[in-house]
Amino acid sequence: MTPTAPPQTDVNPAVKWVVTRLGDGWTVVAGLALVYLLAARLSLAAMDPAQGIVVLWPISGLGVVSVALVARRRRVTLVGALIAAGLVANLWAGMAWWPSTAVAVANGAESWLGALILTTAARRSGDAVLHGERAALALVGTAILAPAIAGLGAAVAVTSSLDVVFLDVWRSWWIADGLGILLVGILALAIRSRSGGSTETPPMLQWA
Repeated sequence: MTPTAPPQTDVNPAVKWVVTRLGDGWTVVAGLALVYLLAARLSLAAMDPAQGIVVLWPISGLGVVSVALVARRRRVTLVGALIAAGLVANLWAGMAWWPSTAVAVANGAESWLGALILTTAARRSGDAVLHGERAALALVGTAILAPAIAGLGAAVAVTSSLDVVFLDVWRSWWIADGLGILLVGILALAIRSRSGGSTETPPMLQWA
């Protein structure tokens, strides 16, 4: 019998290259945590030291999308790694232990909650991959809900360390993190769209 060639897919070659070589194991968790650490440190450089806030926090989107796209068995581990990376970044930026820890945990909770919203929307849609309006609505819902809830804990931590107003901190967190989730989420959707958005899309590009 003449051997047949393996089926071809329209998966983005760059994404396929990464998934093929890194898979979904500890290397991916460590790599994402490292990227998260460095990106968080760079973003914290733009923080207003008097208010303890930033205007845009794309790291929130990185966390949410990363947790949503890795294999399910790695999600808890990845959230823990992101919390540790966030703590290191906060301390590196000169924050005290208590607010550093509380903010890192709030960011980790935000990543987990945002990923939960996306993956739940994917399962309820009956498809492993969200498409079109459903993807947009899930992303917007995530950008609204996840930072709004996680920001409550972060605002408590910041106001206990700095002479700032709780509502101002919470609102700034909500806006900065929400915009970050939208920014990175739109980028992730654009990459997935280039891969064809089919069920053959690699696990890293499936929200389920």
